[in-house]
Amino acid sequence: MKAAVTKHGVFEKMVFSAGYRERFTGKNLAIAQHKIVNAAFRRGWAPALFGGPARHLIEKFDELAASGSVLDPAEWMKLMALDALTVAAFGIDFDSFHHPDTPLVATYNAIVAEIMDVAQLINPLFTCSAAGRRMKELLNQLDRYFFA
Repeated sequence: MKAAVTKHGVFEKMVFSAGYRERFTGKNLAIAQHKIVNAAFRRGWAPALFGGPARHLIEKFDELAASGSVLDPAEWMKLMALDALTVAAFGIDFDSFHHPDTPLVATYNAIVAEIMDVAQLINPLFTCSAAGRRMKELLNQLDRYFFA
């Protein structure tokens, strides 16, 4: 079983085209998020890349734990992934932990929410639907933010 999962060249995996998801995350969302965030919790991680986002994540977890608030790790991991990606790609820490209401974070969260709706994404007509057009516009907004 381990060989089937780890030796990608030997055991071909089914390619699932799900709307615009691949444009945003690559071929596998779970693996992409795991690879981004996992590095911050390993010995060989790059402090310049993950130091700030990891510290912000731990600070927020400590604040929420001290206040007795409910903690949703997935929401905070999304922000850490966004910060790590922007540091890696642009050399800028957007500090989305302290500024969660910025247009970039709102667009990013909207895209992640859209790609989690698998029922729509596996629809072969998704790109022609209203949801598909909305997703394309969100991706274009993100592109304009990063590349304008």
